[in-house]
Amino acid sequence: MKVIIIGAGHNGLAAAYYLARSGLEVTVVDQLPRPGGMIEGLEINGARISRTAYVLGLMPEDMVAEFGIPVIRQDPYQVLFVDGKVLPFWRDPARRREALRAVGYENLVELDERLEAFRAKVMSRFTYVTKPPSRDEFRELAGREGLGEFIDRSAEGLLRDYGAEDLKYFYIYPGMESSPAMVIAYYYAPWSFVKGGMQEVINVMARKASEVGARLLLGRVVDEILVSDSRVLGVRLRSSEVLNADAVIFTGSPIELPNLLPDLPEARELRRLRVHRASWVKHNVVLEGFPRLPEPLVPYAGSIIDSECGELVIPSVVDDSRGAHVAEFMGSYDCVMELLGVRAAYHDMVDAEYAERAYMLPGGNVNHLPMAEPYLFDSRPAKGWAYRTPVRGLYVGGSGTYPGGQVTGVPGRNAASALLEDLRLGALRAY
Repeated sequence: MKVIIIGAGHNGLAAAYYLARSGLEVTVVDQLPRPGGMIEGLEINGARISRTAYVLGLMPEDMVAEFGIPVIRQDPYQVLFVDGKVLPFWRDPARRREALRAVGYENLVELDERLEAFRAKVMSRFTYVTKPPSRDEFRELAGREGLGEFIDRSAEGLLRDYGAEDLKYFYIYPGMESSPAMVIAYYYAPWSFVKGGMQEVINVMARKASEVGARLLLGRVVDEILVSDSRVLGVRLRSSEVLNADAVIFTGSPIELPNLLPDLPEARELRRLRVHRASWVKHNVVLEGFPRLPEPLVPYAGSIIDSECGELVIPSVVDDSRGAHVAEFMGSYDCVMELLGVRAAYHDMVDAEYAERAYMLPGGNVNHLPMAEPYLFDSRPAKGWAYRTPVRGLYVGGSGTYPGGQVTGVPGRNAASALLEDLRLGALRAY
């Protein structure tokens, strides 16, 4: 069976690996001249920078191990710098909670316990699925476990319940305030650096996919997904070349998918999708020397640092392969540089407008769609388009599908699993 995967990011490469490992003939097509999509590395005079994504935390541990991703498990993985005080988030739960109590945040201890319980007892059961769960299925399981507030309460409301409203942007991103509180748990993870930068995630995933037989066709633009009688036939490239296939998995933004299905009435649900232009800015700086942080932060220079200035990482503190002292952050440039106490030798900036243009990402939305209703559960991206689609042999498996965004590989793996399930049950066959 021939499968074409559109998009060579982490989801496309995950899908390629699991399908090729199962014996299918897999071709991954991407219009960029390199794999990775929005995960892009940059080398400046020997210094290695992660231009966009900068830490790995939501990819399941078994996938991290299976692909052999070289993670650096800094500890504490993250610190919150508030009013001159440091709140360290240690990997060991008991140590983490002890540290929170020590600085007077007893309320965050209970929140930590509830978040960990929801991740372990509810979210973990819906990680690898071939059919995304509905909101009701999530609520039913959460209710049985005594954790229904993560579905019933908004993220902002739950944080208010625990007296953490002033710290809400440590727990969620702007725009997620009215989302179900489960989004707090989604992002509440022990984040890690990757040795050599986030491009290494893509390097090892591409290598593993190639080793099991997947072929990468880079620098080639797909202009149309070919469909006849509600069955996929392959794709047409901008060069007019036609690649025949028995199945296609699309891993780009679902907002872009209707453009590849111009004559398909069933795609009207996707044509309604909209995103506003995001406002994020990512700064990547090669420093002139070792950073001179405020004294309370010095022991935690190798952790993710969240402060009123923004979110800062200095990966070179724990990764000697970076080639220089490197800082990467989202927030106020002047404020963070003052916090670092050292001048920039080189400054690279990436924003949502650049991402929209360079990575073909509508609105520059790094999650493809907002992590908010109506784009959650089995409605991500829309009812009837969650992995399987109305077109036989056409699947979707990008960040705009369940469970959501960030570097996880899970949507791609799940879309591949749905395809293999259909093949096994006879709902999909080679032509």
